[in-house]
This record gives sequence, C-alpha cells and structure tokens, in this order.
Amino acid sequence: MDNQFDNSSSGEQNTGQGDGAIGKHMQWLIKKLQWLWRNPEVTWSGTGATLIVAIGGAAASWLFWPPPPQQPNTISIMGDNSGTVVAGGNVTVNNPNVPPELLAKYAEELGETKQIINSFFGTLLKEKVPRDQWDNKLREIATHYKELLARLDSVKSEDPQVVKLKEQAKQAIKANDYAKAEELLNQAEALDLKAIEQMEKTAKQRRISAAATNADNAKLQEMQLRYAKAAAYWQKAAALLPEDQKEVRARCLYKLGQDFCHISRYADALPLYEQSLAIFREIGDKAGEGTTLNNISEIHYATGDYGTALKYLEQSLAIFREIGDKAGEGTTLNNISLIYHAWGDYPTALKYLEQSLVIRQEIGDKAGNGASWNNISLIYHDRGDYPTALKYLEQSLLIAGEIGDKAGKGRTLNNISLIYSARGDYPTALKYLEQSLRITQEIGDKQQEGTTLSNISGIHWRQGDYPTALTYLQQSLRIRQEIGDKAGEGTTLNNIGGIYKEHGDYTTALKYLEQSLAIIQEIGDKAHEGTLLNNIGQIYYAKGDYTTAMPLYEQSLVISRGVGNRAMEGMTLNNISGIHWRQGDYPTALTYLQQSLRIRQEIGDKRGEAVTSWNIGCAYIKQGNLAKAEQYMTRSVDLMQEIGHPKLEECSKVLVAVRAKLRGR
Repeated sequence: MDNQFDNSSSGEQNTGQGDGAIGKHMQWLIKKLQWLWRNPEVTWSGTGATLIVAIGGAAASWLFWPPPPQQPNTISIMGDNSGTVVAGGNVTVNNPNVPPELLAKYAEELGETKQIINSFFGTLLKEKVPRDQWDNKLREIATHYKELLARLDSVKSEDPQVVKLKEQAKQAIKANDYAKAEELLNQAEALDLKAIEQMEKTAKQRRISAAATNADNAKLQEMQLRYAKAAAYWQKAAALLPEDQKEVRARCLYKLGQDFCHISRYADALPLYEQSLAIFREIGDKAGEGTTLNNISEIHYATGDYGTALKYLEQSLAIFREIGDKAGEGTTLNNISLIYHAWGDYPTALKYLEQSLVIRQEIGDKAGNGASWNNISLIYHDRGDYPTALKYLEQSLLIAGEIGDKAGKGRTLNNISLIYSARGDYPTALKYLEQSLRITQEIGDKQQEGTTLSNISGIHWRQGDYPTALTYLQQSLRIRQEIGDKAGEGTTLNNIGGIYKEHGDYTTALKYLEQSLAIIQEIGDKAHEGTLLNNIGQIYYAKGDYTTAMPLYEQSLVISRGVGNRAMEGMTLNNISGIHWRQGDYPTALTYLQQSLRIRQEIGDKRGEAVTSWNIGCAYIKQGNLAKAEQYMTRSVDLMQEIGHPKLEECSKVLVAVRAKLRGR
C-alpha cells in the first residue's frame, strides 16, 4: 500500500472582473483597488469569521445644554387680555391691562428689560394663552430665552461666517426680531450642512484610500505567502469601505476567503465567500457570481464533499455560458473534471477536460491549455498509462516554456517525475524533481517547494534511503508549518509516519499518523481522512494486530464510499483481503479481491488492476488452482509490461515458475 506521497496537480480557479458604478471624483481610488482583485489565481490543492462592520458618516458635534435658570416664586397676573400683536419684525404690544409696575416687577424678578418682558407678554397674547396660565408660560418663555442666549454664547463654530451669523441672530433676538433671527440661524445651518457634505465626501475618499492601502499590504503579504497576515489586511480593507462600494467590498471578501483557503481554514473561508456571493447577486454581477460559486465549490472539494462541490460548479457553468464567458466556462469544465477524477470516474473526467481544452484552444488561452494538458496527464497516470501521461506532460511543459510560466513549469516537472518514479526509474525522477525545486525556490513558491521536497523524499524512501528521505520530509514540514499550509502539513506528517513504518518503528509511525489524522479531521477533509485511517490500519496490520486493523479499514471503506472515492475504495478492499489472507481464510480474501478488481477495471486503474490481479493469482495458488492463478498472473504481468511497472521482472519470474509447474502436471 502506498504512503500517499504528494501528487500535485495544476487545477485552477476562474476569475471575475467588472467595475462598479461610482462618482467620477473617486474613480482614481477605486481603480487602485480594483486592479488588485483582477485575475485572482488559486489552485484546487490546498472560515465564520467575524467581520468588522464599517460605520460611515461624519462625526456629530457635541451639544452643550446649559442648565435652566432657577424659577422665582409664582405671581398671579390679574387683568383682561385685550391687546393686539403685530407679527413680523419686532414684536409690539399694546396692552393697557398690563400695568407698568407689573412689567417692572417681572423685569426685576427675571433679570430682563421691560422691553423684553413686554415682548414675552406679546407672545402670550399672540398665542391666546389663557390668563390663568400666563404666569407659568411667562416664566417658561423667559427660561427658553435665557437658555437660547446662553447657547449662542457657549456653542461656538470653527467657521467665522457661522460665528458672525449667530451673533447677528443673538442681536435680533434681543431686539425682538424673531423672524430675522430664524432666517440668520437657517443661513448658519446651511453653511454647516455644506461643510458636513464636503467633510463626508473627503472622509469617504479617505476610507477608500485607506482600504486601498490595506489591499496593497495584503498583496505584499501574499507575495511572501503569508496568507493569514494577508487575510487580516483584506478584512480591514472590507471594513473601511463605504456602504455604497458594494462591488469592491465583495471582491475584498472574496480575496479574504481565498487566503483562508490557501492555509486550509475552510470553515473561515466559506461564510466570506457566501457574503461575497450575496453582494454579487444583489448588484447583478454575473461574472462575480460565477467566480464565487466556483470558489465555494473549491472548499467542498478540498474537504471531500464532492457532491456539493459539483452542484456549485454546475451553477457556475450555467452562468458563464449565459453571459458568454468562454474563459470562465473552460475553467469550470476543468474543475468539474477534478470531481470525477476524485471519484475515480476517469472517462467522465477526461470528457470534461477535453471540452475544456477545446474552449481554451479556441480562445487562445495558452496557460489554460497547459493546465488542461497537465490534468489530462494525471488521469492517465492514475490509470497506469504512463506513456500517454508523459506525452501530455511534455506538451504542458512546452507551453509553460513558451509563455514564461515558471510556476507552471515547476509543477509540470514535478508531475513528470511521478511518471518515472512509478516506472521505478528513480534517477530520472530525481533529476526532474531537482529541476522543479530550483524553479520553485527561485520564484519563492513556498507551497510548491513543500510539495517537491516531499516528493524528493519519496524517491529516497523507495530506494531504501530512509535517513535522507526523512531529512527532506522535515524540510517540507518546516515550510508547510511556516506558511500555515494545514493540508500540506497533514500530508507530510503522514509521509514521515511511512518512513518510520518502513524502519519497523511502529510506535513513532503511529504518532505521526495520528497527528496527521487530527489535522485532516480539523480541516474537515473526509477524503484524506479515509486515506489516513487506511494507513493507520497498515501499521496494525504490519504488527499482526488484525483485530485493530480491520475496524480501521472498514471505517476507511465507509468514508471512501461516502465521498465517492472509488480508487481508494478499490485499494481498501484489496487491503482488507490481506487480513483474511493472513488468517488463512482464502475464500473470503478472494471475495474482497474480486470486488477490488471490478472497481479498478471500471475506473481504468491499470496499476491497481495489476496489483489486485496478482493477489488473486496468489490466492488461487493457496487454494491449489494453478490454472486460475496462471490466468490472473498473466493478466497482471501484461499490465505491468504495458505501464512499465518496477516489479515486472520479479513477477515475470514467478509466472514462469507457475507455468512450469502446470506443465509438469
């Protein structure tokens, strides 16, 4: 059983573009933001988070309200209310029933002039206040008057024009010209409102500028593969944006989700993508909607929920076809193929990849062509058809060289090495991996560097040089922990466990495998959880503890069937047969092997078919049926010869011996 050394692919994500409708005075700032969100690229290889809510608008001035003056004792006013009031300008009172001594008394008690008190009485007459309420209302008017003058003295403005208008209003109030005072205060308000509008406009521009600066910082961190730090800057950018900048906010949330995906924080990424999706739908941005649906599918793919991933991709595909986005359509077809690849349905995966390739060739997308060739090669690799896989990889490598795609070249060289490794040509495999490593280190692609170091360790592992293999794995682990690549960390821990297993140090192997399993379960990767359970089962199998191994295999089988991973299902059935074999129950072992063989034949897994066919032949030998054994072993050797299997020579010798024994009978 293999130890799941990295098998890096170059699946990619689609991008969405489009500028929102904004005022001309902010176009330069928005453009600065938008170029950062064009053409985001993420791979299929490998959050909710609380967003900071932006509060827009200018800050209001603090209002000082002076305390009202102490009220004097109530004095009853006697007499008829028969005067008249002339409205507008100064208020004049002709009220012979208000004795001069009463005006004098109120003027003394309230601390105002007789003219002011007379105007207060004019207000009472104008509003037809009943006589029994005059005393209370007079004092209320006096209180308001004092408070108003106190406010006009205490609440100052930084605008000299407003200060001047308020001083004029104060004098108009003292002159009893309330209409003029109201007009002057309205003029002061108009000046303040105009200033507020300008301040809010400036504040809005500043918020957009600050958001752009955070976006710059986010890209700076992404250049260094510091995805967690980049995510923090995208979050600040989204929070700073004014409410009407919906499209740009959606792209900030989208990028924030992408960076969380880079470090396998899928639970944090998902709600961010969903918020981004809601905004794109609200503003009618179909391209953004299609892109975000594509990225949501990535999360479900990465966590082994292939059925849900496919639903999102089908929605994305429908949108791109609706708006005529050929590039988006080609990318989505490519990504759909990866679902079927994960399910082990290689014919359907190949069909979608071929459709994607036709579109990419039609629109002249050379980078897309290279990615499609690369992914097609992986299908043939997994089916054991190494010559065809190599042919496609060579075409992908040629395109990467033509367009100067160093990252693509590094990945393709890595994948070419897998062909030679599978054939047992380890020196050639190592040569390609070393080329890949030089490129990834040159361009600073830490994620791919971690993968390549892990695969170099695999070559030394297969050659039996476990100390060197362990050294490369430890380098890979440091890089993956440094950049927060949880999925990659889990893979490397798994591979370190494989090294100790080969050493016979099952205790240490189990420790690393359990650490790997904990990480894989933490990020919700069901597909690889099944693989880890299978690998842990292998430890107990090697120790002869079949009672513990069997439930682990069975859990792995349930998960593999649940996520539709037929390739893993075929492998686990093959491994379960091994327990029955060790227990001498050859008929049951044969039953599981026949189930494994059917799956591997259905998905076109020639390498797996060769292994299981050989094991079936061995089971028939144990049962004394050499004719049947010869039939299955012949098929196995034929497949090994076709794909260049490293065990070909050894198995061919055994087959010769079986045939000789048959002839001897």
